[in-house]
Amino acid sequence: MTVTVVWDTWLKPGAEAEGLRLTRQVWSDMRSFEGYLGHQILVDHEAPAHLIALGRWRSREDADRVRERYKDSDAIRRLTLLLARPRDRWVTAEGEQEATPPAPSDVVPTPSTGGPKTSTTGYSLLPIGFVRSRITARKDAPRQGSEGAPEAWVNIDPAFAEALDGIAAGQEVILLTWLHQGRRDVLRVRPRDDPRNPMKGVFATRSPDRPNPIGLHRVRVWRIEESLRLRVGPLEAIDGTPVVDVKPALPASVDA
Repeated sequence: MTVTVVWDTWLKPGAEAEGLRLTRQVWSDMRSFEGYLGHQILVDHEAPAHLIALGRWRSREDADRVRERYKDSDAIRRLTLLLARPRDRWVTAEGEQEATPPAPSDVVPTPSTGGPKTSTTGYSLLPIGFVRSRITARKDAPRQGSEGAPEAWVNIDPAFAEALDGIAAGQEVILLTWLHQGRRDVLRVRPRDDPRNPMKGVFATRSPDRPNPIGLHRVRVWRIEESLRLRVGPLEAIDGTPVVDVKPALPASVDA
């Protein structure tokens, strides 16, 4: 059984180079720990302060044990001082069979803490790109794209360039995003955060707070630059939101 630990890191302005160096040092140190299987560090080149590190471990117990033993290291202490905000951490692929990697369509991550869990089986998820938007805070984002959301850029990782073949300017597409600031332990909300609305289960709402905070956005591609940058809109996702998939919109449907 293997797991992937995902660290979503935002560095302070001016700390990009040192933060990346320390992140590489931390993961280089991980090689000496029992259960380590490999790692990858992704840099958002449009926002170098944004790093995502993915480490593979033989088991969740190995990953948690190393985290506990290494948390007070000098490299971690120095890296923590450079953070613009606390790092987000989650664990995916819990229960994945080593010999059988998950199919690409199975992209439902498993929370590491908080919220009920009805199964120990999970699936791996990697961002294919990131949103670049003038909306930088969740509180400033419209509830829906149709409520005044601006245009934004979607920057696709070069590793997935071939997957964009067939996407053209003027086309409507569905973006699936990972709403990384959503709370995963929330099961009931008042729709639109309006105290006048009765409580509902999150599956009956469009709340970004939910066990698996996947965003669904129907947008139009206005132009494509450098074969990897999509100008789309309207898009209510905030700056830095991971994009997990792009699908063509079907003409006869509202959302998909």
